[in-house]
Amino acid sequence: MIFPNRVRSGKFVGTTAVSMNCSDNRDCLRLEKAYKTFEKFGFGAIETENVRGENTIVSSSGKTRAEQFTELWKNKDVDWIIATAGGELLMEMLPYLELDEENAKWVQGFSDVSLLLYYITTKWQIATLNGANIKAFGMEPLHESLVKNLEIVRNAENSKQKSFDKFEGMRFESENPYEPYHLTEDVCYKALYPEKETSVAGRIIGGCFDVLGVLFGTSFDYTKQFCKNFPEGMLWYIDNCEMNLAEFRRRIWQAGYNGWFENANGFLIGRTPVSKEYEGYGYEEMLHDCFDFYGVPVFYDVDIGHVAPQWTMINGAMGEFQFLKGKGELTQKMVE
Repeated sequence: MIFPNRVRSGKFVGTTAVSMNCSDNRDCLRLEKAYKTFEKFGFGAIETENVRGENTIVSSSGKTRAEQFTELWKNKDVDWIIATAGGELLMEMLPYLELDEENAKWVQGFSDVSLLLYYITTKWQIATLNGANIKAFGMEPLHESLVKNLEIVRNAENSKQKSFDKFEGMRFESENPYEPYHLTEDVCYKALYPEKETSVAGRIIGGCFDVLGVLFGTSFDYTKQFCKNFPEGMLWYIDNCEMNLAEFRRRIWQAGYNGWFENANGFLIGRTPVSKEYEGYGYEEMLHDCFDFYGVPVFYDVDIGHVAPQWTMINGAMGEFQFLKGKGELTQKMVE
């Protein structure tokens, strides 16, 4: 594994719209506030041409998005690239993306952006960060998850993250462009097999399975080759944005039959806004149907993904997760 160097004071955070862009005044105000946040930590900010524009499903063509991402990748003054926003159609840039290991740097985002992160890590074996998109850094005050995110990239060694106390039970719309998370619900992690081990370790890989599924059967799927490189086994994390229970089960079935989970040591399933019963089908029942076959620990409602706040997951790091009475702790080590 290639782990990028720590983000250095005096260098730049670059943002580019690999999926959607900033299309309204509120988004742009939050973006500018994020730049001021980075300034406080000693970083400048650079954005590509496609970051701001009209409200469309993608910021620009797949080729343009790949070119503008590559501009930041090759820029020696940029230590950290953070996606402008998530979206729907990032996959269109993959055919145009060619990277070199010499310029390896931290790339971060989540949701649709996790497809880019996953592709970079599995194809080039360069570690990436599944975490907040750049506009989150425009909130005031800055949530502890984002402070930890900054700590991880500034130290770029090992990290330990503990479960949060509260999560955002409902998305809150406000006229305040700098609105923080509205944390109203108690965090409670769950073990699908409470009688089994309360800890699991392995090489970390995963992302938003709503979008990772587009790789199945394509020339862009390097998952099996990547996993075979790590005989210590994989620790998968799974984020579900919009899939209902049947769709989620289909996606996990596809991944399994594409060989993704052949050396899985365990699974961390993020909190999801789509966990309600579907056609009489319960959430825990669905998880058993998906994962009983693998006989490994599974923990769910973890601080990962679309229900804030979220951990910063380091694709390619060695991870150890420990579970205790509804709480959890994740240690990530940058082991080549």
